[in-house]
Amino acid sequence: MTKKLVIIDDSSTQLNILKNLFTKNGWEVCAVQNAKIGYEIIFDFAPDLIITDAIMPLMGGFQLVKQIRENSVISKIPVIVYSVLDEANAKFYIKGDLSEYFFKKDNNQLELLALAEEMIEKYPVNKEYKDEVLRAGFDNYKVLQDLKVSQDKEEDIALNEDLDEELDEEESKEEIKEHILEDFEDKIRKISNFSYGDEYIFSKLFINLYDIFDYDMAVLSVYSFENKEVKSYFDIKNIILSPILKNNILNKYHSKTAVMYKKYSPNLEVATNEEEFSSKIEFDFEYKGEKIADFVCYSRSENKWEDSEEINLIERILYNFSKKRYIQRIVKENQKDDKGRKYIQFKNKFNNLKSTSDAYFCIIQISNYSDFSQKLSYQDLDFLNLKISENIVECLEKDEQVHKNDEDEYNLIIFAKDKKHAQNRLEYIAKTINKISYSDIFIHCFIAASSCNIDDNFNIMEAEKKARYLVDETTHQESVVLYDV
Repeated sequence: MTKKLVIIDDSSTQLNILKNLFTKNGWEVCAVQNAKIGYEIIFDFAPDLIITDAIMPLMGGFQLVKQIRENSVISKIPVIVYSVLDEANAKFYIKGDLSEYFFKKDNNQLELLALAEEMIEKYPVNKEYKDEVLRAGFDNYKVLQDLKVSQDKEEDIALNEDLDEELDEEESKEEIKEHILEDFEDKIRKISNFSYGDEYIFSKLFINLYDIFDYDMAVLSVYSFENKEVKSYFDIKNIILSPILKNNILNKYHSKTAVMYKKYSPNLEVATNEEEFSSKIEFDFEYKGEKIADFVCYSRSENKWEDSEEINLIERILYNFSKKRYIQRIVKENQKDDKGRKYIQFKNKFNNLKSTSDAYFCIIQISNYSDFSQKLSYQDLDFLNLKISENIVECLEKDEQVHKNDEDEYNLIIFAKDKKHAQNRLEYIAKTINKISYSDIFIHCFIAASSCNIDDNFNIMEAEKKARYLVDETTHQESVVLYDV
């Protein structure tokens, strides 16, 4: 079977060099200069391997790797990051067994070819997995293309019947419908970033859903990953929902809790049972045999919704929305498990050293990170992160560890003779970071730390909890705070 490779590099020269190298050695290569386009091509191409440059405009290679790892459909595809950066700096951005391979651009390109062969042998992507990637790519195409084909056929029939005036009127109606649906799909895609939390995302969903369905009440029931139960979200328009009806709906969808998005007005009528609604439309969504969501909309108007091509398209859009939410949450759950395994590895590595020095788990939080991350491009943000990581590395001693976590914080494990020594070292690191400036951006950091030697036992996970407590509970007026053991 032909080996398939996606190469992403904003340099056309470098792109052509690598493309020729791999093509001559029997690879089928897709080469692009834009990481965002490259991400979409992964679903269309289903490669065995991805090679990406680290620093690029619009979206950098590190950001691309993060997106790949957060999508369970493509997360198992191995990635090689190659750049002019040093590997010591790159390790802050590339995490996980499948994305830890880093290749420096000034190395021999035949070594890159050898590494690529090694990667696909060590992490093979089988046909079933590739088929799943291609299916996901097909699902992600705009479903409105189906509507366009259907409309084209209808237009041909109308033209053959020579109904020019009626056709103009119908075309106008169809164009309005298509515009509304395209707008709806675009809006749903834009809000499909579930890192913001369900309540915020679903409130945005209901705003757009109401424009399509014009309902009196809508209910979305989804699996809650926090407490492993079903949770229902209600959006109420023009009515007051009685406790009886609310509880009946919760029982119907096996929900334990409810979230309401409408404040009640005393002048509205109270709805006490489902029979008071003349129209109802309901969607049940499953993914791989698991129920992932129920959508239901109610209206007091008769014949509110008819079974149509447009309704089917809306159902598919909502299904893709629900599936993406479900997949992202599963990935996050798996990442939590991976994080626990990493700390077990930390513990095994540092247990032998704790007799001579005390280990400290530290959280470095860049206080104004969210501000400048919104102002800077991906490329500028990568450069700024690089400067931060370089300064941290220069402060570390032998065997000390650092990585950049998913919350855009830096986690350190350092060694110190005692608490005072640890305090002094961390204050020096904080001062070093706070000296960093980029363009008109000035960094401000806060460090919370806790000894890993808890009750005479080496426990990194417990130390992280104590450090996290300091992050959440202190005012950050001090630059460094150590947990008072």
